[in-house]
Amino acid sequence: MPVSQQRSGLYVVEDAGDFKAVDRELRVIDDRLFLSWEIDHRYGDPRYGTKVYRVLCDYGSANEPGVVCEWRTDVGVPLPLSSGLVEQVKSQRPREGFNAKAAQAANDAKIEKERAELDAAMDEIADDVGPRISDKRSALLHRGPHLRRARRGQ
Repeated sequence: MPVSQQRSGLYVVEDAGDFKAVDRELRVIDDRLFLSWEIDHRYGDPRYGTKVYRVLCDYGSANEPGVVCEWRTDVGVPLPLSSGLVEQVKSQRPREGFNAKAAQAANDAKIEKERAELDAAMDEIADDVGPRISDKRSALLHRGPHLRRARRGQ
């Protein structure tokens, strides 16, 4: 039975989780979820390290699996495998239905708005710097952008 120490100094004895059982529970939540682990050499025996359990989501053969969560304490210490990992994954899921198309459309709209703002800022810079380069207007030194905007408005 694994023993883990909490931040308060309390030691908790837990039943060891079964890797296959936890993996099955994850697949019940979503077919794309699966359990994996990696070795973290910062904790445990420096030669062998400690297993860190990770829940991954398979996004298809074209993409690498994405990490949904790692089973660690708040300070990053790996935890022994238990059903608490499944509960953490359940708590991360949205309470209502998630509309991926609406989220993608909102992201696309935000990117397009930022591009338009960037284009406007670049046009403003080009309008200001262009005459300076061609010696049609003298450079304004030690003055802020408010003077440039005021001249353009006149």
